[in-house]
Amino acid sequence: MSKWLNAPVTRAEVLGWALAIPAVQTLAWSCTTVVRLLPGAELLADKYPDLTPTFLVVLTSLGAGGLIGLYTLGALLALGAQLGKQRPVVRIAAPVICYAFALAVNHQFLSSWQDLQKLVPSADAQANREAARESIREVLPR
Repeated sequence: MSKWLNAPVTRAEVLGWALAIPAVQTLAWSCTTVVRLLPGAELLADKYPDLTPTFLVVLTSLGAGGLIGLYTLGALLALGAQLGKQRPVVRIAAPVICYAFALAVNHQFLSSWQDLQKLVPSADAQANREAARESIREVLPR
């Protein structure tokens, strides 16, 4: 902060820090949500590759390590804009963009996850019906 440098604190610094802290908290929350649900999504994506939504395929291909790295870069961007001598617009815009990124990824992941879970029972039911028809055809004489 500028106060440490014997200069007055600007409004942009105050607003930037006030936006950066919730942005980093939201990034951490979104990261833990996505990373916790990712193993289940990977199992279903491997079992049903044709039914898996595209966004879920991208996230499962990144893996837990890639997602943690991506979220860490977002947090560093939000904090780095405050620590560096940036223009007021950058100090305010960086945390807002990171916050929006965290919410968007979390929402899109959960939506894709729910879509896949809705499609899987119908795919299993279809496979079970076809297997039952085949077994009936084998048992019944023609």
